[in-house]
Amino acid sequence: DGKSFEIFKKVNIRSRIIFTTAYDEYALKAFKYNSIDYLLKPLKKADLDFALQKYRSSLPSPPAAFDVFKLLEQFKEQQREFKSRFLVKKGTRFFTIDVAEVAMAYTKERTSFIKKFSGEEYIIDETLDELEGLLDPARFHRVNRQFIISYKSVEKVFAWFDGKLKLSVNPAAYEDIIISRLKATDFKKWLGK
Repeated sequence: DGKSFEIFKKVNIRSRIIFTTAYDEYALKAFKYNSIDYLLKPLKKADLDFALQKYRSSLPSPPAAFDVFKLLEQFKEQQREFKSRFLVKKGTRFFTIDVAEVAMAYTKERTSFIKKFSGEEYIIDETLDELEGLLDPARFHRVNRQFIISYKSVEKVFAWFDGKLKLSVNPAAYEDIIISRLKATDFKKWLGK
């Protein structure tokens, strides 16, 4: 009921506008009111597409894309709780050992053990594969198929044949701990953190 421009006298409109009309006489006036384009009827698809593209390009750029899944994974890693103690059995008695007392976990004859810094050894239920995900990777490292060691147990690291490393640990392991050439770089990075 009246000219469309009357609304601008009553309402402050901040949105971008594409005017569509059968009258070309108001085109100049339209550009005073946040106009993107002024389309005459009958509308042509190409003109409307152009006006819509012009509108889209006038919008502020979206923020740079980021990987939501990577962000969630980092959050989970920060929130993850690691094993803090082991439940072990000696005779008929069960008791706990704090992870801070553990120098290494190892497998011998298909049985998993932990060894304390004091030298005491205990059979545990978890496999080394399970422990690898349960122990804090800042403190423990899987050096080969048989051993997960605490950084505090490493006394010396020797260069060995073919790019391998040999570890001297305290308390001593039941066999030499050799790190393959493929795992040597990761081990040195971990030890130097």
